[in-house]
Amino acid sequence: MANYIEEVATDIDQISVGDSILVGDLNSLQVYSTKFNNSLKILVQNIRSLNKNFTDFEVFLARCKVNYDVIVLTECWLQYNNNVPELESFRHFSTTRYLNQNSGVVVYVRENLNAQFSIIAITSAALTMHGDGTLIPPKLINQQTSAKVDIILG
Repeated sequence: MANYIEEVATDIDQISVGDSILVGDLNSLQVYSTKFNNSLKILVQNIRSLNKNFTDFEVFLARCKVNYDVIVLTECWLQYNNNVPELESFRHFSTTRYLNQNSGVVVYVRENLNAQFSIIAITSAALTMHGDGTLIPPKLINQQTSAKVDIILG
């Protein structure tokens, strides 16, 4: 039984479900984009106010020449202005509950992808570890809501 568990653990370590890259310039981004041509392309960007910076973001998308399938924008500042701009060939989903002025996440999903959106409750907890490696049970800090988007490919 122990050997079987070790084999499963080893097999799990070998599974690759996605690659993530951090790119410093547009030329590097275009090189990586051609490498992952048949992959689902997801962009995550802290936009620091959707309505203020959306035009600059559209310029970035045009310049980088990558056909993203999913675009996740954080810190959209939707609390006071929840008008979400349209992006051609995309549907969008956005959070509706906000913790502060920076709150708000918008997810743009290509129209040809089947996507479902829901708000889920997430409980934040602090997890502490003793010096010997044993874990102390989580201590509840607070409860907040978060967005979840399921994308079904096929």
